Amino acid sequence: MNRDITVSSIETGPYCVNTYFVRLNNSDECVIIDPADAGKVNTYLEKNGLGCNAILLTHCHFDHMLGVPELQKQGMKVYIGELDEAGLRDKDINLTFRKIEPFYADVKLKDGDTVREAGLEFNVLFTPGHTVGGVSYVLEGKKCVFVGDTLFRRSIGRTDFSYGSYEDIINSIKNKLFTLEGNYIAYPGHGPATTLDEERAANPYVR
Repeated sequence: MNRDITVSSIETGPYCVNTYFVRLNNSDECVIIDPADAGKVNTYLEKNGLGCNAILLTHCHFDHMLGVPELQKQGMKVYIGELDEAGLRDKDINLTFRKIEPFYADVKLKDGDTVREAGLEFNVLFTPGHTVGGVSYVLEGKKCVFVGDTLFRRSIGRTDFSYGSYEDIINSIKNKLFTLEGNYIAYPGHGPATTLDEERAANPYVR
């Protein structure tokens, strides 16, 4: 797989979600991960001369998907883990405190699936715990993984929300993310990026 990949990000939404734009360096098409503000996303795309046909959601909490209904109407295909798909419409699952237009995913993902968009191949890891159906997206050629709110630098995602599970999130980190061979960059849903080697060595929750 081509290693010449660019990952850039902006903060969107009320809780400063990291919205990622991933593309091959020679391409004007990108994949967007967790867009929480359609206006900011469209401004970024226009400023950088990019198009987008696909949105990857790591999980169904409202703060990661506020921009999705509008972007989907623009023709962007929406991917999410199959067990989180109901949360796109259920406020008790997505925890929304503001009005968000209900919508449906175009593709519901399972563990081991591959997403092929914009010349990229993302391997899907089922990483529940923060939500019941959270997923992470692995780019093997770039040695990076988009982990949503499962793993943070020296921390982990909250599990006290509806359908959260501390046991599941620890299992997802230890038995899914940490089994990736090599020192992957981990791009979280909030805060700075980290590496799997750093978290293996120093994360107090999973040492």
